[in-house]
Amino acid sequence: MGIEELKNQIMEEANKKVEGMLKKSKEEAEKTLAETNKDLKKHEENSRLNAEKMIQTAERKELAAGEFEGKKSLLDKKKEIIDLVVDEAKKELQKQKTSQKKALLQKLLKQAKKEIKVKRVIVDIKDKSLIKEKGVKVTTETLSGGLIAETDDGKIIVDMSFDTLLQQAKEENLQELSEVLFHE
Repeated sequence: MGIEELKNQIMEEANKKVEGMLKKSKEEAEKTLAETNKDLKKHEENSRLNAEKMIQTAERKELAAGEFEGKKSLLDKKKEIIDLVVDEAKKELQKQKTSQKKALLQKLLKQAKKEIKVKRVIVDIKDKSLIKEKGVKVTTETLSGGLIAETDDGKIIVDMSFDTLLQQAKEENLQELSEVLFHE
């Protein structure tokens, strides 16, 4: 065998090895590309699912926020209506005839005397002439009606003003008020 043949044989074997290595590299590259595409599709699907979950969560949050605002608005309106009813009750109490007012003030004073030793009574200026009680000093302030009773030293007070009595009645009977007004 001559040098030329040997050279050709070596070149041929080198070319075959190179072709084998290229073929193997190409197969590995295709395999890696296929795995990468598979991973990419899996990642895209996971991203799509996560995005859908995030959208659903955001929609639920938005819906819940809307429901909350609606309920809050309804509750505010109901509170306004209850306050209007209480204000109307106060106006009706203030419109009473003098004889009715006097009887009511006497009843409130009697109740206050059950709780404390009354020495001073505060009433609205329009109602001053309606209270005449021996041993009780009558003074005036701007009240919506009713009275405020105090002990001699002023340390103990029983507030029976219309504002306080109506507020207490509203708080104690809120459920019943709601049932009557809103059929709940």
